[in-house]
Amino acid sequence: MILLPMMLLQIGFGSPGHIYRPSADQLRIDRGFSMVLIDTLYLDARGFMKLDRSGACLASISCETMDKSGVRYTFGGETMNRRFVIAKTVRAADYLWKSIPALGIGQFRDKPMVMAAVGRETRGAPFDCRPDASGELCILPLKPGRIEISFDTDGKLLQASLIGYDDYP
Repeated sequence: MILLPMMLLQIGFGSPGHIYRPSADQLRIDRGFSMVLIDTLYLDARGFMKLDRSGACLASISCETMDKSGVRYTFGGETMNRRFVIAKTVRAADYLWKSIPALGIGQFRDKPMVMAAVGRETRGAPFDCRPDASGELCILPLKPGRIEISFDTDGKLLQASLIGYDDYP
């Protein structure tokens, strides 16, 4: 029974034209965001999502929606019936009085504390941090994909994302 999901993952069931093979660490990080994993089909994930009142995920191949705990999902794909999770994001504004489970961030919002917590989750892998339009963007390349953490100009957490594919902007 366990072999079937692994076979589907290895043959790229969720993502036609792509084979998503996360490392054990990446899979652990993915589960830290939520149990709806990167490469999950929209049709399988929609039961975990809040009602999409805008209809964006019914009318578009690419869309974003949120689950009940506040994790935002970006779906993409080649057809309406073959959309799958390509990225997950937690925005600090969605967790004003709550702990952020993703990447071990918890209650931390200041850059030094966030990066220390994330460093424990990523086993000390080095992030490349550089200025961007909102303040500062820190990136950790994964194979495949990457982690992106954004801070404002005061060093406060804006959002953290797990992007599952190297070719996703």
